[in-house]
Amino acid sequence: MDTNTLNLKFKLEKIELEILKKLVGVIDESEAITESIEVRTTSGLVKVASNNKIDLKIPWINETSLLKNNTLKVTVSYPKFFNSDNGYIIKNQSEIKTVQAELKRILEGIFLIKIDEKNSIHSRIDYPINLEIQDTFKDWGKVFVLIAKATIHNEETNVYYGIDQNKRLYTKGAKIKLSEALEINFYNQRENLILKKKRDIKKEILRIETKLKRDWIIEQYLGTNKLKEVTYKAIKETSKDIVKENILDKIPIELARQKEYLKAELIKHLAGTQRQGQNKMGVFVLKYQSQLIDFEMIEKIILELETPQRTKTKYIEQAKQELLNLEGINQERYFNNFNRINFLFWKVLGKSYKEFNIKNKF
Repeated sequence: MDTNTLNLKFKLEKIELEILKKLVGVIDESEAITESIEVRTTSGLVKVASNNKIDLKIPWINETSLLKNNTLKVTVSYPKFFNSDNGYIIKNQSEIKTVQAELKRILEGIFLIKIDEKNSIHSRIDYPINLEIQDTFKDWGKVFVLIAKATIHNEETNVYYGIDQNKRLYTKGAKIKLSEALEINFYNQRENLILKKKRDIKKEILRIETKLKRDWIIEQYLGTNKLKEVTYKAIKETSKDIVKENILDKIPIELARQKEYLKAELIKHLAGTQRQGQNKMGVFVLKYQSQLIDFEMIEKIILELETPQRTKTKYIEQAKQELLNLEGINQERYFNNFNRINFLFWKVLGKSYKEFNIKNKF
């Protein structure tokens, strides 16, 4: 787990309710807080804003605010409890219980309340997968474009890739917004940590982050949104299934679509190119470079042509040389992208996919 928003129910005695109201400035309009103030409690200094948001000045508690019906909304970063940033990934249920127990102790101490854990729920869960990659994050650009194309055909899906949103370097991956309540992000965790921590990190890390952003969608996918019933194992397996269903399973379909399109275009191109000695494949590759995911795609298409083997060999060499030239010019990667896709399947879905080969799936 990474970031998690909890809606915590609590019980109040009359005197405790008055203390809480004074703390968040909601007794009446005349006493309401008009700007941020600091309140000293038995647990330390607390910053209170006019919108009922409360900064507890605790690094791993991102935000606290008062909702209706005696409910505290608390956003917690589980990794930051154990480390200074979110580079750490929660490993088991025991770590989750440790964070939740400390959260309960702190909140009950500050607000003089008794939290009702049985009726407390998750209203947002983020679960990350960190993949250490051997090449650079930029080398994955073609794969992110493929992921975007594979998912963009759904009318409810908004996809962003290869752009610098909000001036953040680590968003140059793919943001797949499947709905208002469900999102999957691919981004550069190394750049993220460097940007936030101002320190160098040697390893290249591709992070895949699943965001379930409403209590009802958590209940839909996990079967429950109750704080005491949602387990680490269920979150981990559910996130893997969401990535598989919404991303990975669509990649072979998109590759098959691209292959058929490029094959039809290549046949038309060759039929319309009559001059002897012309670099026919070089011209074709130059024209369709933005749609070529990998050299092996064009190689596979050429091998299926009804052309003498000698001609196929010549076409393959022309295509390879042109793609190598393009790599030197535009810095895009046209080789090993299928291996990167295979790596993605294996790392996300586990050992049963270790022998997976995307070339055999389209």
